[in-house]
Amino acid sequence: MLNHTRLWTLPVVLGAVFLVATATPQLSAAGFNDDMTKVTFSGPVEIGNHALDAGTYVFKTLSDDRNIVEVMDQDNMHLITTVNAIPITAPVIPDQTRIELSEGPANTPERVHAWFYPGDSTGWEFPAPKMK
Repeated sequence: MLNHTRLWTLPVVLGAVFLVATATPQLSAAGFNDDMTKVTFSGPVEIGNHALDAGTYVFKTLSDDRNIVEVMDQDNMHLITTVNAIPITAPVIPDQTRIELSEGPANTPERVHAWFYPGDSTGWEFPAPKMK
């Protein structure tokens, strides 16, 4: 019984180690993954100079310039807008994605003010466009 248990345990342990090794996210050459988050807005919002209708969008940073945030459609197939973001430090490291909204001028949608990726102390602030 003992030898049978040992023979059965070895393949299970090796299989588990293989699954963990292959399921671990791969790091890019810069030492980090591109941050990507799917977010759903229940109403219209503005980000940078672009208005987004209510719906689901993908926010992601570029691997070669993490201060550039791309906003894609929910399928991550079509670019909606690109925003030059400003890195900011999170007051508390979030354990889940955090999107901060702020009020815009009267009769305008709320603005996406900041995005914080889970487990990251650095977030991205989206400055309001300059008034003309």
